[in-house]
This record gives sequence, structure tokens and C-alpha cells, in this order.
Amino acid sequence: MLDLTLEEKDMVEKGLYEIPESHRSHCKQGLQLERLSVEHGGHHLVNNLSLTIFDGEVFSFIGENGAGKSATLSAIAGLIHLHGGSAFAYGVDLINAVRF
Repeated sequence: MLDLTLEEKDMVEKGLYEIPESHRSHCKQGLQLERLSVEHGGHHLVNNLSLTIFDGEVFSFIGENGAGKSATLSAIAGLIHLHGGSAFAYGVDLINAVRF
């Protein structure tokens, strides 16, 4: 259990507070991307993206058109081919999971 004050817990719930690095070891990893790469039509859309989003964190992709935001989410969802890397949601391998 995290040792946060009531004020910090309230801010986390509102998305206004980032969980300190020292506390993250106590949190479940929600989404983990390791060296994710996406190519489409011979173009590199995403190159070696790595990030971890912990349970309870709020995260957003912000960037210019063509920066790879939609390509990243589409690859995680299995809608477009992943060129390399791995993606896990709560320990489940999203790349090799059975698709329906």
C-alpha cells in the first residue's frame, strides 16, 4: 500500500499528481511497452518506444500530426502490424495474445 497523504490520494484520483518514483515499486504495472516499433508502407511510424504506465496513472499521447500516436495505439490493439518490441497489459502479452 502506498504511503500517501489524503491530499495526495485525492490528487492522484483527479489526475493532478504523479506517483513518486520511490512509490512505483509498490504499484502494479498497467501498460508496459518495450522498444515498440511500427512500420507501415515502408515508413517508420514509431521507433523503439519504451514506457511504463502504472495502475492508477493517467497518461495521454500529445504530438503533432504524424508523430505516431494512433500508430502506437493501433499496434497495441493489434490493428496494424508491429515491426518489433513488446507490449504487456497487467502482465498479458498483447502482441501474442489470441485475437478474436
